[in-house]
Amino acid sequence: MLQELIKRPEGSVKYLSPTIQNELIYILSQRVQWDITAEINQAPFFSVIMDTTQDLSKRDQLSQVYRYVTIVRDHMDIAKDIKVIKAFWGFEETADTSASELGKKIIGSITKNGLDIAKCRGQGYDGAANMSGVYSGVQARIREKEPLATYVHCAAHNLNLVLNDAVKHIPEMEQFYGTIESLYMFFGHSIKRWAMLTGIVSTDLSDHSDVTLKRLCPTRWSSRYESLTALRYGYVDVMKTLTKIALTTDKKDERGEASGLKKNMEKFSFIFLVVLQTKVLESVNVVSKLLQDTNTDIEKAVKLLENTILILSEYRGAFEGDGPVFRKPDIPK
Repeated sequence: MLQELIKRPEGSVKYLSPTIQNELIYILSQRVQWDITAEINQAPFFSVIMDTTQDLSKRDQLSQVYRYVTIVRDHMDIAKDIKVIKAFWGFEETADTSASELGKKIIGSITKNGLDIAKCRGQGYDGAANMSGVYSGVQARIREKEPLATYVHCAAHNLNLVLNDAVKHIPEMEQFYGTIESLYMFFGHSIKRWAMLTGIVSTDLSDHSDVTLKRLCPTRWSSRYESLTALRYGYVDVMKTLTKIALTTDKKDERGEASGLKKNMEKFSFIFLVVLQTKVLESVNVVSKLLQDTNTDIEKAVKLLENTILILSEYRGAFEGDGPVFRKPDIPK
């Protein structure tokens, strides 16, 4: 289809200019937004989830997400179920991240999108003072307009903050994750080195052939489980590759970096932390993903967190020699 369009004679209408393409995208996005607005207006209540983040040009963008419930009907138009929907509305640039300005932005967004703020029953932000402040934060300003708009601090974000605060003052952990990040940078920034790593296939990876080194996420600690799992099952391969590079490369800097990384990976403390942190983050990662599930409610979130605390306590007991052995995390129904 596209090939036929491109091969049309000169002067034919092709609809391939940037102006037309952007207009088509805009029209489609408007239709999607209209449909979302219609669904939210049909729902009895809705909640808002807003946050700011910087784009590549270092400009703050306010992300807008609406959460609401729709009624699922059968062919006889009889209600048979409900469905929780989380709809991403878009980004809006903001130059001022103060509570007053963000409050105006969020209220303006609700009004501009044709929604009734009186139907807002929930608002979710991070724990920053300008967002969560009970007196002058964004949540307080929204509740001035609608007192029933209860503020909920994102449970998954809370969990991430706990993990971050638990290890940020431990030098050994900083060095450990620094080495993992350096490993990814060493291989990921060279096509030749990455090809060499992926070419060395260990027979121990028969059940984990798709495991590759992954970059650490600086803001989501629970996601580091995937990075650690990749390193744990690919440890031998990484060591073989580093050894080969250190012995065969004619580049002094590359040889020195490979030898340094290999030396760090050979330390008992590094190997121990790979195993231990994988176990710890395995439980946390399960909880983090479930906390972000559309169907998870506050009651279930509490049970999940309580279960994780129990598992981590058992891990500590096992390490000290007076508790059960490591076990897989249980997922409450």
